[in-house]
Amino acid sequence: SVKGYREKDKSDGSVSTLNMGYLEVPVYFTWHYKFNPNLRLRLGVGTYVALAVNAKLKTKYNNVSQSYSGLDGYKLPDVGIGLTAGLQYKRFLVEIGNSLGFLKVSEYDIAFHNEVASLTVGYQF
Repeated sequence: SVKGYREKDKSDGSVSTLNMGYLEVPVYFTWHYKFNPNLRLRLGVGTYVALAVNAKLKTKYNNVSQSYSGLDGYKLPDVGIGLTAGLQYKRFLVEIGNSLGFLKVSEYDIAFHNEVASLTVGYQF
């Protein structure tokens, strides 16, 4: 999965964008409630473990862009929890989710954590 952030500094107008690629293993427990034979409510809760495999930071200031690739300065592991909710009609699925990382992403004093909102549209075979 790819996680990251975009920030605009109001004091100088610079814009920074960080994209980090992770190898992620989620484990979710899902509860199903049948409204009828074709329609189900799905609620899930779980955890994930992730390992950063790449990072790219781009900064733009006064029409000058700089970019940096590499994992120096970033913590490699991430662990977090997640929630999902959705509806399944026959074999079609629509689901929303949110996950929150427990570990700081940066090794520096910047305290930010991964948080992901997701929308899943799928078909079960």
